[in-house]
Amino acid sequence: MFMESNITVYLGGPIRSLSYNEAINWRISAAKYLNDIGIKCLSPMRGKELLKDVDKITDSYEDLKGYSSSEIFARDKFDIKRSNILLFNFLNRKGSVIGSLFELAWGHLLGKYCIVVVEKDSIYSKHPFVKESASIMFTDLDEAIDYIGGIYGKNNLE
Repeated sequence: MFMESNITVYLGGPIRSLSYNEAINWRISAAKYLNDIGIKCLSPMRGKELLKDVDKITDSYEDLKGYSSSEIFARDKFDIKRSNILLFNFLNRKGSVIGSLFELAWGHLLGKYCIVVVEKDSIYSKHPFVKESASIMFTDLDEAIDYIGGIYGKNNLE
């Protein structure tokens, strides 16, 4: 009998300074794979389709309805609280990671399983706060996603 997973993964990573597509493409791919094996995903980009024509997301998007800094902060914090696993993609970082680092700290403080994907020689892979906040680190996003699926996917539930 198939048991549905109660696992929720938050898909964290840079948004600011990226295009809409750069911010969502990896999240869509990760969510499709994880959803197919019974794992729910939460993206901080959901409901932000008004940004689809934006070449570079900046702080000015807060002027759009529903994107105030207090709303962004509150919703992302709420999503962190209700997720079991936090997956942070810092690979090929072009955007700001300030928000993601806040989320990583919240996740660590709340006892969440925090997975960080980052280049081996990145400042983030060597920073003590990131290293100590991460439950595990990967240098390849697909490996991190496979790791989540291998442990928490619908075929691996007890």
